[in-house]
Amino acid sequence: MKKILIVVDHKHRDLASLSHIGYHLGKRGFEVSYCAVWKEAHKIKNFCPDVVVLPKPIYRNYSVAEWRLSKKRIVVVDVEGNLQSKNFGFLAPKIYPDLYFYWNDIFFKKQQDHFTRYQNHLSGEIPKMMILGCPRIDFHHESFKKYFEPKDKILSRLKLSNKKKIITISTVSGNADMSLKDRELMQSKLNLRNTNPYNFHMQANNCLKLREITIELIKELATSKNLQIVIKPHPNENPEFWEKSIKKNNFNFVRIMKGEPIESLLNISDVHISHNVCTTTFEAMLRGIPALEIQTKSSKSLYAKKDLDLPLYSSDSSNKLARKTFEILDDYKNHSTLSSKKGEIFCKKYYGDFDGKRCETYAEKIAVFSQMPFREINFLEKFHLIALIVHEKLIVPNLIRIRNFSIQNSIQRIKEIFSSKTIEDSYSRYDKDYAEGDEKYWYEKFKQ
Repeated sequence: MKKILIVVDHKHRDLASLSHIGYHLGKRGFEVSYCAVWKEAHKIKNFCPDVVVLPKPIYRNYSVAEWRLSKKRIVVVDVEGNLQSKNFGFLAPKIYPDLYFYWNDIFFKKQQDHFTRYQNHLSGEIPKMMILGCPRIDFHHESFKKYFEPKDKILSRLKLSNKKKIITISTVSGNADMSLKDRELMQSKLNLRNTNPYNFHMQANNCLKLREITIELIKELATSKNLQIVIKPHPNENPEFWEKSIKKNNFNFVRIMKGEPIESLLNISDVHISHNVCTTTFEAMLRGIPALEIQTKSSKSLYAKKDLDLPLYSSDSSNKLARKTFEILDDYKNHSTLSSKKGEIFCKKYYGDFDGKRCETYAEKIAVFSQMPFREINFLEKFHLIALIVHEKLIVPNLIRIRNFSIQNSIQRIKEIFSSKTIEDSYSRYDKDYAEGDEKYWYEKFKQ
C-alpha cells in the first residue's frame, strides 16, 4: 500500500480541500496522513511516506533534498495558484518537484519557461505539470452546502438577528504590525525566493491604510440600523487588533469570525467587502454575493489589473463604499446577477472548472502518478543534493548560532525553556496549524 503525506499550510483555508483529496485517495487504497507545515520530520521518520504533497514549490531545501535521495516523490498542490502581483513573479524552487498542479494556463506557461531555462544538476528534471484548477472552489459548489452549518445556526451562534442584513468583511492586514526589522527580513526572503519580488514595505504600509479605511467604513455603515457586520481576519492575521477596535469604538453590532473556513462567513453574507485583491472577493461573487473592495493608490502599484477590476465597485473612500453598499441592498437582485456572471467568467479563466470535482480529480492524478516508475538520480545530481544538505543543515545553522550568540540571547533562551507559557504561533495567528486528527472532522462529513 502506497503512503501519502499531505503537508497543510493554513488549516482553516486548506484542510477541507486537502482532506477531500486525501479521502478520495483513501478510497483508492492509499494510506494518507497529514501534518502542519514545517512539522513533518516526525511523520517522515515514522510514517515513511512514498509521496509528500507540499502546499508550495518552496520548502526547506535540505528536506526536499533528503526526500529525493530516499526516493520520495514530491508533489505540489499549490495553495496560491492565481498570482495577483502587478509585476508577475512566483516562488522559484532550487529543487524541482516531481509533479506540479496548476490552477490556470497563465501561471503554467510562465513557470514552464522558468523550469526549462534554469534546469541544472541540482534542480533535477522538469516536473510533470498539470492544469486542474483550484481544489478549494469545490466547497462553494451547491453540492457541498451540506457540509456547513446553515445560515440561521451561524447567526444564532454569533448572537445576530436573522431579520437584519449581514455585511461581511474579509481583512488582510496581518503585515501592518510588523517591525521595520521584520519587514526588512521579509523583503530579503522575497528577494531570494521570488522571480520578481514586490515591495514588502509598501505592502505593509498599505495594510495599515486598509485598516484605517475599514474602521471608518464600519462607522459609515453604522448609520443604518438594519445592518450587522461580521469580520473575518485573514489566516495570517492576528485578530487582536479587530477585537480591540470593536471594544474601543463600541461596535456592538460587529462580530469577529475566527477559526472557521471562509464558506461559513459567506453562508451568512448579503454583501461582501474585502481588502484589495482578496480571494474572498472572487469566492463571494461565484456565489452571487455582491462584492466590493477597499483599494488604495498603493493597491494599484502592487496588484494586477485583472484582480483589481473584479469587484463590482472599489474605492479608498469609506463614504463612497458605504453609499455603494446601500445602493446594492436597494437593488439586490440585479447586483447579485451581475456579481455571479463576473465570478463565473473569472473562475473559468483563473480557477478552473466549477464542477465540484476538482478534489476528486486531484486524487485521481496523484494516484496514477504515484504508481509510475521512480526516476533514478544520476551521480552528479546526487552529489549536488548531498552538498546542499551539508551546507544548509550543518554549516549554515552553526554560522548563524555563532553570529547571534550573546549573553542576553542566552539568558532569554533559558527563560523560554523554563517558562510554563507556550506560544502556539510566533505571529499570534489564531489556530493556524493542523493538529493530529483534524482531518477526521471532514472525513465524517464526506461519509454522509
